[in-house]
Amino acid sequence: DKLDVLPYPAMILSPSFEIARVNAAFRRIVAEVSGGEAFVARWSPGSDFIAACPKPMRSRFRRIFASAPRLDSRRVASVHAYESASETRFRLFEMHVNRLDTGEFLLAHRVVIDREHDPKVRVPSAPNLSNYQREDGKVDWCASCRRVRSRVSGAWDWVPEWIWYRGIDRIHQLCGFCAIAFATREPG
Repeated sequence: DKLDVLPYPAMILSPSFEIARVNAAFRRIVAEVSGGEAFVARWSPGSDFIAACPKPMRSRFRRIFASAPRLDSRRVASVHAYESASETRFRLFEMHVNRLDTGEFLLAHRVVIDREHDPKVRVPSAPNLSNYQREDGKVDWCASCRRVRSRVSGAWDWVPEWIWYRGIDRIHQLCGFCAIAFATREPG
């Protein structure tokens, strides 16, 4: 498969956004992420790419796909920058999207930054649920940068211990910074 020759994580989506194929580099990334079986299933062939994305990001991805140029055109691929941080590493990716002759989409994920978290840049907060849990028991979680909204200060804090912790009922939203970035950065 030509997709497996690519050194960076890549996938093919059907015209209806179903994940048709993923390459070996993508499978390695998913295996390294400690998101459990549900995470792996969400990003596997046969899954709906749009449904797998947090709700606040779905309309942006639809716009990205709608503006994706054909692979053989002179236009540059539609590009979406996103974070995929772990507890210890800060990763920034660019997802490049092109439409294939078949109507399918080629998504190639290029690593822009991959480094240890700098605690001076992203100060870690203690995982104190009473500071973050709303009255309804849910926690506001940024779907992009994974910060958590403090119910005390209203600030969006970095709580690395909660990245893959399953004991939290999360409500995916976009923090102020990511909401502005998503609203002002057009695909392309």
